[in-house]
Amino acid sequence: MKSPNRRSGFARLITIATIVVGVVALLSLTARAQPAGDDKPVRIAVVNIDDVIFDLDEYKDRSDELKGKVQTRQDELDKLTQRIDQIQTDLNERELDDDQKLELLVEGAELQGQLDGRGKALQRVTEIEKSRIVSEIYDKMTDRIAQIADKDGIDLVLVDDSHSKGVSIPARRVLFANSRLDISERVRTEMNAAYKAGQ
Repeated sequence: MKSPNRRSGFARLITIATIVVGVVALLSLTARAQPAGDDKPVRIAVVNIDDVIFDLDEYKDRSDELKGKVQTRQDELDKLTQRIDQIQTDLNERELDDDQKLELLVEGAELQGQLDGRGKALQRVTEIEKSRIVSEIYDKMTDRIAQIADKDGIDLVLVDDSHSKGVSIPARRVLFANSRLDISERVRTEMNAAYKAGQ
């Protein structure tokens, strides 16, 4: 008659054997389900969008051009401001009759309305133009990244915001990336060359 200890040991062996067989079967099924070539390592790269876009020759040139246009409109606003200031000086320092004061007050109010309206419009137009510049360059950048990825066999390109101070912790997409993965400089170099060539 077998002792209880021997029976317990035999039962444990049976249990272990059953688990081993199950694991082997599962691994076998998983291997069959995987297409050939899935054991190839995934190649990943990262790009710091801010570092690329804001250091591109195209972005700098278009930003300078926009500043020139904004400055021209700002000069017109400055002339309005000067006229409003002059009206205020006249009202305070000159001896004027009621009709003259009323005329200056009306002119000042009209000019102030123009100044406020044009100032807001200029601010809004400037924001729209800045956004359009960044959006168009961003599209070119993603195309360039896709070309580099296709050429180098890169499977996934992530936005590297690990050093961006303006990104909150929950919103960060990358916490750390080895510098070997960073293709920002290459993207910037190729885009500057394409821009210089008129592409």
